Amino acid sequence: RETLLKYNDIIRSFFPCFLMSPLSAAQYLSVDSNVDKFDIVIFDEASQIPTHEAVGPIARGKSLIVAGDPKQMPPSQYFNSEIEISEDDIEFEDSASLLDECIAIDLPRIRLNYHYRSQHESLISFSNQNFYKNDLYTFPSPSTKSSEVLFHYVKLNENKKSSLLSNEELEAIWEEIVNVYTDPKTCNKSLGIIVFNVIQKQSLENYINKKLNSNPEINNKIIEASDKTKEPLFIKSLENVQGDERDIIILSIGFRKNYQGHPNINGPLAANNGERRLNVAASRSKYRMILVSTIKYDDFESDDALKRNKNNGAQYLKKLIYYAENSNYIKANSVIEEDNSIVTFIKNDLEALGYAVDTNVGLSNYKVDIAIKSKDLEAYTLGVLIDNSDVSDLTSIRDELYLTESFLSNSLNWNLINIYTVDYFKNPKRIIDYIISNLGKDVKKVKNYDIDPNIIQAPKAEIKYNTVEYNTVSNLIPMSYSQEFGFNQANLRANLQKIIDTEGPVSYNIIKKYINDATKSLAKIGPKADKFIKTELDLLFVNKTFDLDDKGKPIDFYWPKNMNYILSFFRISDRDIIDIPKEEIAACMKQILKMQGTMSLNDLFKATLEVFKYGDAILNNKNRNKLMQAYKFGFEKGFLEALE
Repeated sequence: RETLLKYNDIIRSFFPCFLMSPLSAAQYLSVDSNVDKFDIVIFDEASQIPTHEAVGPIARGKSLIVAGDPKQMPPSQYFNSEIEISEDDIEFEDSASLLDECIAIDLPRIRLNYHYRSQHESLISFSNQNFYKNDLYTFPSPSTKSSEVLFHYVKLNENKKSSLLSNEELEAIWEEIVNVYTDPKTCNKSLGIIVFNVIQKQSLENYINKKLNSNPEINNKIIEASDKTKEPLFIKSLENVQGDERDIIILSIGFRKNYQGHPNINGPLAANNGERRLNVAASRSKYRMILVSTIKYDDFESDDALKRNKNNGAQYLKKLIYYAENSNYIKANSVIEEDNSIVTFIKNDLEALGYAVDTNVGLSNYKVDIAIKSKDLEAYTLGVLIDNSDVSDLTSIRDELYLTESFLSNSLNWNLINIYTVDYFKNPKRIIDYIISNLGKDVKKVKNYDIDPNIIQAPKAEIKYNTVEYNTVSNLIPMSYSQEFGFNQANLRANLQKIIDTEGPVSYNIIKKYINDATKSLAKIGPKADKFIKTELDLLFVNKTFDLDDKGKPIDFYWPKNMNYILSFFRISDRDIIDIPKEEIAACMKQILKMQGTMSLNDLFKATLEVFKYGDAILNNKNRNKLMQAYKFGFEKGFLEALE
């Protein structure tokens, strides 16, 4: 402490970031007012940190970031002692955590939406459904297996009289260990075993050590797998497993039954927030989870009876066991496809050619739109992502078009291609050809492959953009004009107000044409009349932007009061392109990108012209200049992502 205080400036210059426990921070970091505080104090796994331990480190910083999951375990003194005592005689009481206190005082919160650990969605789907309201974006596996949550029922020779692990349970866990390390698909996976209390942990460790001493080949396989994965096998009690992960988790449900034949749920799972502990245990695995249990779903009391308990631990354990026993339940609760979507059209095309196809693959809001099965039907040989999926609540276009696809390809080994709706509408045969060309060899072959044009036809549908109707002005007040007095001011103001409220944002060119048409005594708006109109506009309408025409001269655009300059819509009309505000064009560009994905700047410009009904227009200097203004506006405002 004295060294850190005396040489603070020198040490901080070499080591600007300190990694410490709360206790170490309190011991070694001074609160001397002459010492600069850290800019940021960050707490990880804050749900495990008692508030009194956090106060000291917080005092050493200028700002605070608290990372944690309120659906995981709070701090507890249970398991700090290894005294052998019946759990029925222990009172479990959790401490308030730093995270709980931060939530209580309503600190600003940012929610993590993505789950990356699980290589099969079934491993996180239980927690997502029961603890996170299905808000997590999880990613489907290229495996066609409905679940990697397995159930190993252990039949006992006689009823258990305590929560100690029986010989049958110990043998069942050892059997699963042997299965893992003798199966070529899993022999190089890391393994963790979770039990519900310290006494179970001790007895299981002793049993497995004896087994390994008499089975050196299994012991060697465990060592080899640990060396490859850098994750050694662990056996941990429920309270100490938060923050850990392994490829395969064996979760031992070691509860005994009462005299009525129902599970006797006690210990920390039966305490307040016991369901949080179960959430931790159920979300540790990356590849597979195996429940080893002497109790089944049917052994539990009715849901109404369980609801009378003071906590939810038993109810959620019942749900977890049901989830493990019934793998078909998982897929049955996934989202059903819509019959009128482009996904269905492409699926029908592929199935007509003999391919095995699944659609909307995934258990959360994120889906792989189309997945073609391999020859053995155990995996997907190709995933097709289509741009019409509704993922508008993702954080950004970058998330939608890059991060999610990158994770699917690199971490989950999906073979992916993108299909754009507009391309399928234009030439469905070419798109089906393209899909089949990416299938590879490990897929069911179709004899005499030559797509019959009568089989594959573009659906009669069109891309739907978020457009609003362009309303035109009518019934303006007739006006007169004189060189000496100009326009009638009241009538001019009323007409200008009506034009801007109806057609705004509207260019000065259009405004001037309306005023000219409404002024019967004026053949043409000359310089003096032009000045009258602009003066009146500037006095009345402060919401104004400008674009440049093809000669570099500014064109003013006038906006209705309180309209946001960042538009989410655009309007199709017969306006000249220079009379469409760049903000509208940028809104169109954003929608094109979301529907068609990454494209070159030229392709984006051409697609934009087509959407605005200038499909036959050449990408000349006038059009390019206007479109570039819109693109730069959108990019600088963070409205669009960078293009190629």
